[in-house]
Amino acid sequence: MSTSIRPATEADALDITGKGSYVLVLRLDEPRSIDVGKLGRVCFPAGVYLYFGSALNGLKGRIQRHLRREKKVHWHIDHLTSLASIEDVWWIDDGRNWECGWANRAAGLPGWNWSVAGFGSSDCRCSSHLHAFDSTSNLASMRRQLQRVCGRRFKREATASG
Repeated sequence: MSTSIRPATEADALDITGKGSYVLVLRLDEPRSIDVGKLGRVCFPAGVYLYFGSALNGLKGRIQRHLRREKKVHWHIDHLTSLASIEDVWWIDDGRNWECGWANRAAGLPGWNWSVAGFGSSDCRCSSHLHAFDSTSNLASMRRQLQRVCGRRFKREATASG
């Protein structure tokens, strides 16, 4: 079990082990209108997006799947990952589900703009698991705020994108 939220690149994802929760950091450089399954057509402004998920059957496969552009569309996030760039992935492999706590905390973070109602949250009571932020939002600050939800201090490994 790890006690760190760690960023991942596609190559790093091969070394992921354990079960737990993750955050995808996505960027859209220009506004896009996307059909998102039963949610219908959603207009996504350019900016930074945080998507909160859990993989209690294993983080490695789930994160690797998200990093692939070509895949069968299964989850709401699949519609967005086919068009947006994934700049970073943060995860904790402690076997716990943090996605709802992180998603609820995200709306209060500096730079928060909006969320897509029902996105990624059809199996819980959260309003959304996808939150949009200004393009200039400070990711390091966001990461620190989200780590506080876990109630302990996490370390971070450096990546080229982070």
